[in-house]
Amino acid sequence: MFVVYLAFLVWAILWKCHFPYVGEIRVINLNPFAANEKLELLFNWVIFIPFGFFLCETGKNPLLALAIVVLASLSLETLQFLLGVGCSDTTDLILNSVGGAIGIICYWLLRLLFRQHTTKIALVISIIITLMIIYAGFSFVFLGHIRIGNMMFSI
Repeated sequence: MFVVYLAFLVWAILWKCHFPYVGEIRVINLNPFAANEKLELLFNWVIFIPFGFFLCETGKNPLLALAIVVLASLSLETLQFLLGVGCSDTTDLILNSVGGAIGIICYWLLRLLFRQHTTKIALVISIIITLMIIYAGFSFVFLGHIRIGNMMFSI
């Protein structure tokens, strides 16, 4: 499930749910929270929450998990620049890290609440996350949008 999530994460961050390509956009935005759309801000924050959760579920200590989240986000932003497929943005780095930290906190709250049943509940949550990711991936590829309740997000 973690591998499915990671594949979706790379696809969503690098190619914004489009077919993979190498482009020519090489921009670095060092001014945080400038010229970002609200939906893009929400996307960058939410997409990394499962990453922190999955890392803790694999047994990583919270500080190591947070370091991995920050390094992964930095790596993806660097790859965006190298592949020329988007703007490398400090806002993305900040929000991805915050999202991962929220995932880490959620996992540890889960452990506090359900001590001996943590593994079972984490497995159910992981299955739900993975199914949502598969739904989002297929929706973007075959329909060009994803519908969640009354809201529709297009690529």
